[in-house]
Amino acid sequence: VGKTKIIEDDSWTSSWKDYVKTMEIIPGLYVEPKWEEGKTPEGTDCIIIDTESSFGTGNHETTQCCAKLIALHGKGAKHILDIGTGTGILLFVAEHVLQGEGEFVGIDLDAKAVAQAIQNGEYNHSKAVFFEGDLDAVYEGVADLIIANLTGDPLKILLPTIIKKLSSHGILIISGIVEDRLSEILPYIHADYQIVETMKKKNWYTFALRKKHETSICK
Repeated sequence: VGKTKIIEDDSWTSSWKDYVKTMEIIPGLYVEPKWEEGKTPEGTDCIIIDTESSFGTGNHETTQCCAKLIALHGKGAKHILDIGTGTGILLFVAEHVLQGEGEFVGIDLDAKAVAQAIQNGEYNHSKAVFFEGDLDAVYEGVADLIIANLTGDPLKILLPTIIKKLSSHGILIISGIVEDRLSEILPYIHADYQIVETMKKKNWYTFALRKKHETSICK
């Protein structure tokens, strides 16, 4: 006869932290969970992240691929926008890549996520600012690097709107696209964007995009 073990909510909520460790997200830059402080190798830079859930710690494939594409294509950006910023991790990666030069803005619909991102910004002495709200209401300008690590349904809704916020020569990095839903997302991409680069890790796709018939200033 099988045995059932009852796990208290508090234990379940914190147990995932045992499996989230300090990791190198791009060369020379580590993500260090707040509960793992002091584990980053000497002579390297780190982003300190605290969170109430495992997503946004750098351990997910979509976060890792977004970080790599930021390092590859974001170096010429001056205005950086992170949509669905969560813990703020990808905005902090962009800030590292750009050596703090530029304007860094994160937005999220979840007030708790925004509060956590602000706290993480303080841990990292970041100049990034974070706002609660939707894209049209919160961000009035245009950005030359936009990051949107979301999921399929929000991307289908937002891709036609994001293009109005992307500068003529800017780069958009999107992720959260699981392989079996790729065919749903591609028509929304091809409607307005060119694919600059595709990354796949396990069954997750990440894209660097630019507006059709434009050449990116980001490198």
